[in-house]
Amino acid sequence: ATRRIRSGERERSGPMTPIVALTGNATREDRANAIAAGMSAFLSKPFRREELEAVAARWLPARESVATPETNGTPCDTAAPIDEGALDELDRATPAGARSLASRVIEMFDREARRELDGIKQAIARGDLDAARRTSHRLKSSARTVGANEAADLCAAIETAVRESREDGVAALVHDLEGRIAEALPSLRVIARRRWPSDPVLGVEAAPDSPAQS
Repeated sequence: ATRRIRSGERERSGPMTPIVALTGNATREDRANAIAAGMSAFLSKPFRREELEAVAARWLPARESVATPETNGTPCDTAAPIDEGALDELDRATPAGARSLASRVIEMFDREARRELDGIKQAIARGDLDAARRTSHRLKSSARTVGANEAADLCAAIETAVRESREDGVAALVHDLEGRIAEALPSLRVIARRRWPSDPVLGVEAAPDSPAQS
């Protein structure tokens, strides 16, 4: 049903209706299949009220407040498409006194995500679907590591679509992935500045009130 809805929306070139999958199946393959079918988001049961509210806040107000002056195009970390629990896990694995592992992984993702995305697009353009699948797999892993789960789910969906030779659906998934990466990168920068204000992560200089190093 979702595929039929999405197909009709693409034919009409109209706005995409938010569709959220609510299911008792919670494996990553289930998530990938739901996203591949055209679902906007995925919630596994039982889910918390806060999770449902976060999904609603992400998909419903966005279409009404795109041009509101409050946003000014600035990413808001409270609505960021990032699961900070993934970053917490990396921080817990950081040796005492060492630079945050999470900040280093964010820096790496910021440097490589768009390159990997371009690699997927170029592989599809030349018909090399196996290369597109491999690159999607790499990007999926790095996105999951930094908590960019929506981007990771789309990468998994691209892998599935390529494996099932559904070439007609791959382009739409890559388009959606490009949007999620575009959201995730600035959100990660906001998180990095908030969590590690004196860390030179992502090119952020030490805080202005920090003493200069001789």
